[in-house]
Amino acid sequence: MNIRFFLLSSLLISGAYGADLYESDFSVDGQGATHDSGSDTLEASPVLGENWSIFWDVDPLTDSSTNSFVTQGGILFSEDWGGFASFETDEIDVSGVDSINIVALASTRGNGGAFNAGSEQFAWYYLLDGARTDGPVFTEDGDLNFSLEGVDVSGVSALKVGFTFNINGGTDGFDVTSITVNDGVASPEIALESQPDRFSENGGFSVVKITIPEALAVDQTFNVSVGDTDEVFVDATATVIAGSTFVDLVVTAINDAEADGPQLVTLAVTDPNNVYKPAETFLVVTDDEPFTAPALTLNEIRINANSAVAGNGEYFELVSSQANASLDRVYLIAIGSGTAAEGSGVVEEVIDLSGNLMNGNFFVGADPAQELAESPDFETELNFENDNVTFLLVTDFISVVGADLDADDDGTLDSEPWGELLDGVALVSDEGPRTTDQLVYGASLSFSVVGPDVNDNGSFIPAHIYRAGNNPSTWLIGTFFALDPESADTPGALNQSGDGVIPAKPEILSLEVDRTTRTGALVVSGLGSSIFKIEYSDDLTENSVWQDLAGGYTEIDNPDGTITFSFTDPELSTVAKRFYRINIDLTP
Repeated sequence: MNIRFFLLSSLLISGAYGADLYESDFSVDGQGATHDSGSDTLEASPVLGENWSIFWDVDPLTDSSTNSFVTQGGILFSEDWGGFASFETDEIDVSGVDSINIVALASTRGNGGAFNAGSEQFAWYYLLDGARTDGPVFTEDGDLNFSLEGVDVSGVSALKVGFTFNINGGTDGFDVTSITVNDGVASPEIALESQPDRFSENGGFSVVKITIPEALAVDQTFNVSVGDTDEVFVDATATVIAGSTFVDLVVTAINDAEADGPQLVTLAVTDPNNVYKPAETFLVVTDDEPFTAPALTLNEIRINANSAVAGNGEYFELVSSQANASLDRVYLIAIGSGTAAEGSGVVEEVIDLSGNLMNGNFFVGADPAQELAESPDFETELNFENDNVTFLLVTDFISVVGADLDADDDGTLDSEPWGELLDGVALVSDEGPRTTDQLVYGASLSFSVVGPDVNDNGSFIPAHIYRAGNNPSTWLIGTFFALDPESADTPGALNQSGDGVIPAKPEILSLEVDRTTRTGALVVSGLGSSIFKIEYSDDLTENSVWQDLAGGYTEIDNPDGTITFSFTDPELSTVAKRFYRINIDLTP
């Protein structure tokens, strides 16, 4: 089994510099406030956490949904709060230091954007002996991080770090992962080097060299721990003797009878005196039990659908020549774009199918919110990105969501953290040259396994792709409108054969309006033979209310295949801005 791992060099953990003066504690679930219009009454302000508090001057609005500003799963999150609120750390003693660093990690949450109006925002600040300095103000979705280095606190006794926010609507809000303050003094680092970093459970071992920057006059003992004591044995301590800068530590594999594939083991080294920064490295223990992967291929994938379909209709389908085959050690992964700094090659989704069986020759995995696959074999939350993305079906995946497998963004994966590549396909658009955050990986992984890129030669990512029933080597593109009569969605059944012709993508060719007569004409291509309707809205946010045109419209099928919608909008001359859309008419 050929396994290449992506993170085998040593990593530092915790902060980058200095001794911590403060670290937010969100470890206890349920600290904070929640409220709704039912039985959940709003807690009184302020609410105290482990080493922080939240407060508000005016009670937030309430509705039937749960409105939260509370800890859960190690984070502090807010969702649909309904008004302004603030957070502050407890007082942090900085009387003994001259400068500090502040690092706060946070991001928006919500499917449609956290900031729905111009008045909504998220803003950081800090207080030095009560004197406030404002930090960055955020009004767009994405990272809400705050980082300052070298803040002068000479002559200051107490520091507080805080933020204010007003984010309200639907599931929108934010996650605060951590807030740390340190003294800015660099701590010495521990370096770890493993030889080898991958070894067999059958008599294998690794020698991990622990190195410190400078030799000491006395012995330095470190604590050693591993994340899985069923896979390896290692001594609990390691000592760098006086006058030396390193010590070799032997990590020995433990053989077992489980056919469980390669196992990722974390090894951590810490200083009991807290002088050196903690460090960790990763080892892979390979299996010696025989394993044959089932004959599997991807058969159908939907990553998006029109708004009338719940959960974007997301699902995937596998097909196998082996009826009721086991899917143990089989994973579906999605590789796409990360942050601007990460570019492409970032693991976006990892779906572990272990413990499942093929349902005959088919297997359908679907998002619980979708409504296209009526009886899926497996349900899990899917977050398929509507962007260039590579789907891979593999065995024994040993990486994690967020790992960057193409750090230099050259279109070739730096590592392949899996056992066997069973199948794959990439969904792409062809809107100009591909930038470093739009790369896909079929070519670098060999098209003999990963099929050719599937695209519609346009600016859209295919929403639905499927193998032709009469020619499984050919991928076809389905419709964006999943409930269209021409839809080719067949989860759990044989795919349509198709003719290999990629259907036209809906496109608005022109929109002309006359405010005087309050009339307009909308020309659209690629709608096919379905029945559609025109709707309007005065904003494009998560809470947009789309309504049918009161004045109605007429529909004319043009000889060139386009459709002209002529409509009347009685309110057209009274609004500054108006948006129109074409949507499928679901009325029977």
